[in-house]
Amino acid sequence: MVTIKDIAEKCNVSATTVSNILNGKAKASKKTRELVMQTVKVMGYQPNYIAQGLRNSRTRIIGIIAEDISQFTTPPQNH
Repeated sequence: MVTIKDIAEKCNVSATTVSNILNGKAKASKKTRELVMQTVKVMGYQPNYIAQGLRNSRTRIIGIIAEDISQFTTPPQNH
């Protein structure tokens, strides 16, 4: 899994700079933004939504506690 730190090392910038660019904050030059975004694409970086949720105190995950999971079925498809 590629991290922001990996992207930062590859681009020779700080992890904060990469984070700012990915979050749309205009605190970097156009050249740096283009380099970071190209590196993100090439390296296949994907945000860690669980980590973001923990940072923001909002995971958008729903938990279900059930005694018998077979209770949860989907209705048949009508064609």
